Amino acid sequence: MTAFLNAIAVFSFLLLGSIELIIFLRVILSWIPVPPGKFSQFLRDISEPVMKPFRKLPISRIGLLDLSPIWTVLAIEVVAMLIRYFLVSLGADHPIIASI
Repeated sequence: MTAFLNAIAVFSFLLLGSIELIIFLRVILSWIPVPPGKFSQFLRDISEPVMKPFRKLPISRIGLLDLSPIWTVLAIEVVAMLIRYFLVSLGADHPIIASI
């Protein structure tokens, strides 16, 4: 059972971390004036479904500044903390859990 919980922990934290990294790269690329390409389209295709609900928040924009990536990363961090708490309470003991 512990091995299964550890596998769930590793998978979920890698997935959430990857989404955060993709959002970070998308934000960085939005500041650089480069023509759109396949890589930026890939980042948009992956991150937009996650960020779309946060674009509908009333405080998702301040002038021209889009705050939805910040809200999305904060929500991902909250989800990661809840997953960590849940897995620890069930007995998972993988080192990746202790590092978060």
